[in-house]
Amino acid sequence: IEQIEVITNPSSRYDADGEVGIINIIMKKEKQSGRSGSFNASTGMPHNHRIAANYNLKKKTINFFAGLNGGYIQNVGGGASYQRYSFPDTSYFYQRERIHSRAGINMGINAGLEWDITPLNRLSFTARTSRKDGDNITSIEYLDFSDLSSIVSREQRIERENDERINADLTISYFKSSKNNKTQWSSFIKRIQSRDLESGSIEETINDIVNPISQATNNNATDQAWVLQSDYVYSAHKDAKFEMG
Repeated sequence: IEQIEVITNPSSRYDADGEVGIINIIMKKEKQSGRSGSFNASTGMPHNHRIAANYNLKKKTINFFAGLNGGYIQNVGGGASYQRYSFPDTSYFYQRERIHSRAGINMGINAGLEWDITPLNRLSFTARTSRKDGDNITSIEYLDFSDLSSIVSREQRIERENDERINADLTISYFKSSKNNKTQWSSFIKRIQSRDLESGSIEETINDIVNPISQATNNNATDQAWVLQSDYVYSAHKDAKFEMG
């Protein structure tokens, strides 16, 4: 860590309304040349498996980096409830059982390039993409009993849902600083794309009827955006800054 800034009244560069305090942590830049990398893997039960790999190559004024992460998670659970209603002339019971399974695969890739044009000027390119694919299955059974504890009505409901999310963004950024570090100028342009596909089905069977009641749901949402931002910072005093963006 190179520097920690506590900003009690942040400008719109950090927050649109400028009302929330911010702790800005500035990391040191890697100055040594060479290759470095890491690989991590973990597993657990219920299913919780993850991997992550990173690679970095720095040569003089060029720094290349890439990363990959992924995982598979599955959760199984359920619950049951029992209710009884009593009246002077009769009473009846109600029982509900629920079992659900949630499983999903996620994967992410990022890569980028940083070019130190001069010690005070830096140009960088970063690309990222991620994908999540999840399946949810829920089974619910309702039972109604008479006062003689015999089943009056049985209803079974099975819900299936698939959710697929894809995100991608590309960023080009430029940073320039003065020799005394009193003035800083940073700009970036970003292209963002995302897609969310949801599909589901519901099957409901009452009193073991052969043909169940079926429903289907589908939702397809996409988002595309360009973001352009440029900021200028002048440190007039150790306790005062002028910002414009």
